[in-house]
Amino acid sequence: ASYEKWLETPAARLSSTDRDRRVNREQTRATMAFYDAYMDYREATGQGGQGKSDPTRFEPTIRKLEAYIAQHGDYGPTYVPRAYDMLARLHAQLGQIEKAEEYYRTLRGLDASSPLVPLLATQIFKSHFDEVKALETERQALIDRGADTGDVKDVESRLAIARRAAVASGLDYLKNSADPQYGVLWNSMEIASDLGDWKTTERVGRKIVEKFTDDPEAGPKVERFVNPL
Repeated sequence: ASYEKWLETPAARLSSTDRDRRVNREQTRATMAFYDAYMDYREATGQGGQGKSDPTRFEPTIRKLEAYIAQHGDYGPTYVPRAYDMLARLHAQLGQIEKAEEYYRTLRGLDASSPLVPLLATQIFKSHFDEVKALETERQALIDRGADTGDVKDVESRLAIARRAAVASGLDYLKNSADPQYGVLWNSMEIASDLGDWKTTERVGRKIVEKFTDDPEAGPKVERFVNPL
């Protein structure tokens, strides 16, 4: 803030021909704006030392990250992918999965080889998986208490949509991760099986066998649970 105030003083004025210093100042402002938003993100998500996230700070932090991209992105391109990553994660934690996926696609479009892409894809899949499990729990609760058939069918309809989205997310993860996690692949295969999507079930199952059969930890699980499929 003090730097921004100084820029408004007569001492900070630059001539119209002093392009290099003007660019340097914009780059400095971009760096400061990014780290201002980054520190808010860490504190909001419980990474700032307090150990607990504060969802009430998510929306203000989202606005700050969006402002950074809009106002300073051209002068701080190194930080833009990280800003999109943080935006996606905040929206995912708010349950706004479609918005999270929008920022994920933007990040992937900027640099598909970025190490941020598979890590964020994992988070996106987890959000889908959590939604599927929540709807499965809701459906079972309705059945257990003998709810109206219409209510059960409504949840089942939403569950089918959530499962399809989760499978699509899992396949995207498989495509963009050079070192996929067993858990993500297993859950993707299981949800595809619940949908009766046998082609995807087989495709993901083959990948699990290919990658994890000789893995000391996952290998026995592959032998017991995947190969029989």
